[in-house]
Amino acid sequence: LTGFLYGWGLFTVIQTGTIAAVAVAFSKFTAYLIPQLNDAAPLFQQGSFKITWLQILGIGIILLLTYINTRGIKSGKLIQSVFTASKIIALLGLIVLGLLFIKDSHLTENLNIGTKAFQNLKGEGWVPISGKAILGGIAAAMVGSVFSSVAWESVTFVSGEIENPKRNVVRAMVIGTASVIILYFLCNVVYLSALSRDEIAFAANDRVAVAAAEKIMGNTGTIIMAV
Repeated sequence: LTGFLYGWGLFTVIQTGTIAAVAVAFSKFTAYLIPQLNDAAPLFQQGSFKITWLQILGIGIILLLTYINTRGIKSGKLIQSVFTASKIIALLGLIVLGLLFIKDSHLTENLNIGTKAFQNLKGEGWVPISGKAILGGIAAAMVGSVFSSVAWESVTFVSGEIENPKRNVVRAMVIGTASVIILYFLCNVVYLSALSRDEIAFAANDRVAVAAAEKIMGNTGTIIMAV
């Protein structure tokens, strides 16, 4: 029963929600390369409900990747390999260049905020929060951290297509999870070094990596990171 319910939950909410979230991120970074997408008028609007070009782009990329994956394992493998390699190269580039070329580091300043860290954004500034609100803030902050590591279990979905799954699935899960932890930890060191707290909090469209790349490499860095 538990497996049955989880399977349907994964199909209708968990995996679909993750795909949708990643498609939204894809649209945001595309909009950095094509700024007109940010300001384009909605295709349809009824009250607070609206359909934008960014949403259409997200839907389109989901349909395209779904079609490619239905063509067979080789097609899906090629897409996974290209996308994964490009992301790892971009992150490694950001880490290496960030650690080497950041002139004015904010790392000590950001790590020494102390109790001032327990603050909430209100309008243009920060106001102190306490009690249950702190727990809520920590929980909200964990969403991004957990999301960055989610899907470590997805390799098990294709275990039936893998040679020697007893060895290779476990190896893939351990190496994959460890790699993500190390990469994202080092990326956060770069973010905290390159950007002040406010620059992280108010990064345009939540594109912190783009903001950090701009500080390190200028406009060229932001284009590379968006791509």
